[in-house]
Amino acid sequence: MRKSRFVFLSASFLFLSLSAVSALAVRPEKVLLSFNTVNGQYPEGLSMDSSGNLWTVTSYGGSGACSDDPVGINGCGTVVEFTPVAEGWKPRVVYSFRGGNDGWNPHGNLVFDGEGNIYGVTEYGGGANGNYGTVFKLAPVPEGWEESVIYRFNPTVTHNDGRSPEAGVIMDGAGNLYGTTEYGGNGCLSSCGTVYELSPAADGTWTETILYNFQGVGAANDGMYPVAPLVFDRQGNLYGTTFWGGANRETCSGWGCGVVFALLPNGSGRWTETVLHSFESFSSDGFYPLAGLVLDASGNLYGTTSGGGPNTCNDYSYCGTVFKLSSSSGGTWTETLVHSFSSNEGFAPEAGLTFDAGGNLYGTTEAGGVYNQGTAFELSPDSSGGWKESVLHSFGKGQDGQEPNTMLVLDASGNLYGGTFGGGTDVTGPCTEYGVGCGTVFEILP
Repeated sequence: MRKSRFVFLSASFLFLSLSAVSALAVRPEKVLLSFNTVNGQYPEGLSMDSSGNLWTVTSYGGSGACSDDPVGINGCGTVVEFTPVAEGWKPRVVYSFRGGNDGWNPHGNLVFDGEGNIYGVTEYGGGANGNYGTVFKLAPVPEGWEESVIYRFNPTVTHNDGRSPEAGVIMDGAGNLYGTTEYGGNGCLSSCGTVYELSPAADGTWTETILYNFQGVGAANDGMYPVAPLVFDRQGNLYGTTFWGGANRETCSGWGCGVVFALLPNGSGRWTETVLHSFESFSSDGFYPLAGLVLDASGNLYGTTSGGGPNTCNDYSYCGTVFKLSSSSGGTWTETLVHSFSSNEGFAPEAGLTFDAGGNLYGTTEAGGVYNQGTAFELSPDSSGGWKESVLHSFGKGQDGQEPNTMLVLDASGNLYGGTFGGGTDVTGPCTEYGVGCGTVFEILP
């Protein structure tokens, strides 16, 4: 389970006065589900299928036996479906992970194929091959859903496989899956992570190919520890981020501030990696991107950094940023800051962004806001070429959730959906392990 990678919140945080709320673009928010360990604990991703159903995975919780429960949080994780009904949404647990060969601690968004199958990852598990993580499939059957593991990561001396996938997979038009692993591969002493492809065969088996092994902080300066999902452009190129690494090691504790990278197919079945941007420092450019990227209609890339920027939050330069990368005809990319966060509007964004049809961006921050439990925000382009930020909701009042940590999902009616790592109605037992509450799935109305 990934919790915030740096502890920077302070009990001495000075809350905004409630009079400031009137200046915010507050929208009505309602909780669709409060997790309670039986139905899951700590949601880690949210997706919407073509029928308008919502899906989430929780990193712990669930019913039934779990062979891997190392910290006593109860359960190996769940997959939960939300079906729209007349009175709102009806949630149901469609699968509880069992650990061992089955995998445990699912992470990231789910992806859906044209036949109704669902694919995702678990960070750990795999059984005999070790505790390195899995890629799983949920297939619809008359009695519900049938889970199978289509790949178990298995790094060995003779096999430079990845391990510990924290991001969900994406799918191309031919049904191949693509993803990242935080660790593993043949790069750097601490195994700097990989990009992989899984290709299906007619007999139902899947073959893994490592597309790239990150080399870390050596001469390559190519990044290390990818924890975010990938995205395709229209030409079939892949883009992603790494949490550490890059050219500017000295400004980020010797490990680098993270990078944005591209993988371009070269026509012979191989891929070429290029660093599009190395983040620079704690105080200006932003550092440590934890989320994936989104493209606009012109092919520009947008993303978030969990720290950095010119503003100070809780006496540290940990506010975070929204950035844009634009390509020129010569193939170079230029980065600009779209927005730098501050304490009152929320800070430390750990999830990616979502575009609407009007070109507005939506996202979440894990901290800050009126109650210092995170925010949902909107960024709207203005006539001068800049962006205006509006806080749609500040979390932490009552039982509405705390620390939103998933990318927002936008439906055709303009409703936004997301998940919070903590908060909700269940505030006892295992749900106090990392704060108060097992987390929620929420809706923000237009």
